[in-house]
Amino acid sequence: MKLLTFKIFLFVLCLYIPLYFIQKVVDKGLRKYRNGEFSVWNDIYDRKVNADLLILGNSRALAHISPAILDSGLHLSSYNLGIDGADFNLTYTRFRVYMNTNKIPKAIILSLSAKDLEKGKGIFDPPQFMPFLSDTVILRGTSGYQNSFGMYDLYVPAMKYRTRPEFLKIGFLLYLNKSVEMDAPRFRGYEGRERKWDNSFSDFVKSKKRFHPKLEKYIKKEFEDVVSICREKGIKLYFVYSPEYIKVQKYFVNRDEVFSYFRQVSGINNIPFLDYSNDPISHDTAYFYNSEHLNRTGAEMFTRKLAADIKRLN
Repeated sequence: MKLLTFKIFLFVLCLYIPLYFIQKVVDKGLRKYRNGEFSVWNDIYDRKVNADLLILGNSRALAHISPAILDSGLHLSSYNLGIDGADFNLTYTRFRVYMNTNKIPKAIILSLSAKDLEKGKGIFDPPQFMPFLSDTVILRGTSGYQNSFGMYDLYVPAMKYRTRPEFLKIGFLLYLNKSVEMDAPRFRGYEGRERKWDNSFSDFVKSKKRFHPKLEKYIKKEFEDVVSICREKGIKLYFVYSPEYIKVQKYFVNRDEVFSYFRQVSGINNIPFLDYSNDPISHDTAYFYNSEHLNRTGAEMFTRKLAADIKRLN
């Protein structure tokens, strides 16, 4: 029995050791990856952000607010931490990782969405988190989703890449300083999207569906925690609701309830709330590629307005 146990132990060890080193190599290689969210996470963990002004939020943040325009208008350094496909829980996770690794910013623009307070069913683009699962903030922030990382991902080396094996190859190549195909890089986290108005809104209207996002208690707690941390650290906070296509608003059944909560938090904490829901941009599809997202032209026009409005407030 002892001999059998020893043989099993040796077998497991012979598997574990090479898998451990494979994971180390791939994780390290992906720290050089500049595609999409990887570029932002790597800047954060490499302590390269250290901006005066941060932009927090989901895809509406990353595609709507240009740091270059803010820098020019406000004479400071800014960085867009918007995370594609995120609910507020993942926005909060990125905020916490940033605060643990980089200098405290002077100000934060919190880009709001009517869907912010409802936890998503799944993680959009899970591979972005794979090299960082040893960080307990990431581990906790990515839990509770349908596609959250499981025990195998956490405790069996390299198993976290089993669902996306292409990242094993990418990580190896980058570790060896080989070139890999990458998208056009973001500029300080910003991704202006050169797209024209599509038909997704028309299709949505025909479907007769409605949005009814929940206001989940623990998401509200995270939202209010960001407010509390900013107050404690002396960070100037701005709530910003960037333009969305005006006709989509009536399809958010409880939009008034969501906005009432945002206004309540801003009022209690004396936070400026810049609401562009009815801005002229919102009435023209030339500035959007779908009902919730501005294209590059709209985003940069909006950012110039935002910079001017923040400057007036100060």
